[in-house]
Amino acid sequence: MSAQYGVPVLGSLPLEIGIREQADAGTPIVAARPDSTAAQAYRQVARALLDELAKRPKLRSGIMASLLGS
Repeated sequence: MSAQYGVPVLGSLPLEIGIREQADAGTPIVAARPDSTAAQAYRQVARALLDELAKRPKLRSGIMASLLGS
């Protein structure tokens, strides 16, 4: 699907019942069980997302541009 839409694959996230249970309880899995495989997967995807965003040019448009006078 990523090739179809021309977007990079950032990683994959497990389907674990603990993720839903922790979300329902109001505590993300990365906070509730930081050493779990699921938490590690979420951190890995977050790092990949940050890496991809860092490659993109910074745009100054919209509200922030008007606030900054650009």
